[in-house]
Amino acid sequence: MAENLKKQPLSQNAFYMWRCVIAMSFADRIMQIAEQKHLEKALDGLNRTYNLTPEQKQTFAQDMKKPQNVFDLLRHINDSEYRAMVLQFSQELAWADGHVSDEEQTILDRLHLELTPGIDRAKLQSEIHDLIALRREERMAELKQLHAKAQARNMYGVFAPLDRLMLRLGIDILD
Repeated sequence: MAENLKKQPLSQNAFYMWRCVIAMSFADRIMQIAEQKHLEKALDGLNRTYNLTPEQKQTFAQDMKKPQNVFDLLRHINDSEYRAMVLQFSQELAWADGHVSDEEQTILDRLHLELTPGIDRAKLQSEIHDLIALRREERMAELKQLHAKAQARNMYGVFAPLDRLMLRLGIDILD
């Protein structure tokens, strides 16, 4: 009992955040075993860390058995940090079984839209894709240049000692 006196209560925002994450586990209409284990471990950690009320424990237990609407629960979270964690933990949970179902992806997409208003996800993904392609092209050009230098150094055996000497002096004649 003295242990409970040292623990802080679970905030309203954290309580509803975890309820949202539990609700997310039912996105594909059934809580997978991997998702259940993941959540049980998280709830056990909450119980050890926070002074959960009997009502909170009972609500978590009921939520684990009967799906709730993620978006109805999300309305109770007014702290932006906890709202962001809903998306993060929901994504982790969706991948807990190694596969994100279409239903899970639909809810994740809707959560993303709800939690990041004004951000065009398709445009952001396109910009990231373009940036990756640009970096890949730059790296390929750099590798081609390095390869050409290596070939040039190997082709001109007579100049190899001079090239090594110049490189020791910090001068790269092939640049």
